[in-house]
Amino acid sequence: MFELFPRICVLDVDLFHQASSQMDYCTPLIVYPNILQVREQLFHYIVDDLSPDSIVDFAWNLNYLVAGSYYHKFVIFIDAHRCRQDAIIGELIGKYWRESIPFYPGDFFNHNANYRSSRKKGIGVIKYDDVKAREGLYSFAQQITKFDYYLQSVIPQNEPAFGIGGLTKAYTLN
Repeated sequence: MFELFPRICVLDVDLFHQASSQMDYCTPLIVYPNILQVREQLFHYIVDDLSPDSIVDFAWNLNYLVAGSYYHKFVIFIDAHRCRQDAIIGELIGKYWRESIPFYPGDFFNHNANYRSSRKKGIGVIKYDDVKAREGLYSFAQQITKFDYYLQSVIPQNEPAFGIGGLTKAYTLN
């Protein structure tokens, strides 16, 4: 990606579904087919409505909390030459999550809101020659792509728990 975009802004947002009641904490409020609908709706919002000219690509990771709820981690790669408002975009995604998602949206957490700690985590604006920030991004990528055995026992078999948007190939040169 850095071959095409010398500066990339990495946005990290966690979107939580409401947890189930205290009495039945093992059964989530949302069922897996609804999770797929929610994810598709978020994809369209991120790619088409949010900032279509500056979104480079995105990745997502589905997680399951023992407390009985799913949450999505969305990592969005933005062309930093076109847009550098990562904390604001994270807030917009969270607001959209709360107001427009039909299936038990819960809270959200925008990791880019605390800019001082975000750089060493591999999020925020990263330049192609910033070795320390790229190492942080590599470590961050390893964290979100790790295999979650607990989640695989909860979701239907052969369903993905991680994916990428695949938008970067649209930018490749012939």
